[in-house]
Amino acid sequence: MKTTKSCIKKVGTNKLRDALGRYKTVSLFYELAIKQEEAKWTMKEEDRMEKGIKYPSLKAIYLAMDHIPYNEYEFAEKYFGSWEHWDRLSNESDKRLVTMVSGWRTEMEVKLRAAALKQIIAEGKSGGASALAAAKYIAEKGYDKKAGRPTKASIAKETKVQSGIATALLEDAERIGLESKLIKVH
Repeated sequence: MKTTKSCIKKVGTNKLRDALGRYKTVSLFYELAIKQEEAKWTMKEEDRMEKGIKYPSLKAIYLAMDHIPYNEYEFAEKYFGSWEHWDRLSNESDKRLVTMVSGWRTEMEVKLRAAALKQIIAEGKSGGASALAAAKYIAEKGYDKKAGRPTKASIAKETKVQSGIATALLEDAERIGLESKLIKVH
């Protein structure tokens, strides 16, 4: 019986692991690596060229993919080969890396919310079946609801906003001749 060695994986041949087979974290980034030429990415927002070697921006790669923050499975598989490696780098490694990835996640969340709000605004303008609901969501800042008891400042601000909306509606009603059909609230 002949034994083949093709199924045996050599430890240390993977560029994302060290010679002992441990996941690399800090050394993957040009700015933190001791042997910079062995780094895979830059921490910068844009790609970096050093001594003829291009270090892609992992932040740019991260933000270019569509995924929900903390649910980056496809990103982890594609760029790190496993969820475990990405999880270790983004949550348990060097504090600088954890902080950096946390910032990316926040930025991704803002990016996704902005895209969603753009769609809601477009729907509100379209006059379609859900236009009224979309317009109401935007007007009432449904995207900005926070749990718990509101602060006095937020109550005062919302009262002022709602009062301004009511006044604007009453002025519009008077302008088009509907003032007799409306009950004034203030």
